[in-house]
Amino acid sequence: IKVLCRFRPLNQSEVLRGDLFLPKFQGDDSVVVG
Repeated sequence: IKVLCRFRPLNQSEVLRGDLFLPKFQGDDSVVVG
């Protein structure tokens, strides 16, 4: 199974709202979300 995800930095309104950037990059080919 191959999965593709795009991540972007939080924009200013998301930061002001207190949103969190949840993905944690474990290496070049793995990401933990949650």
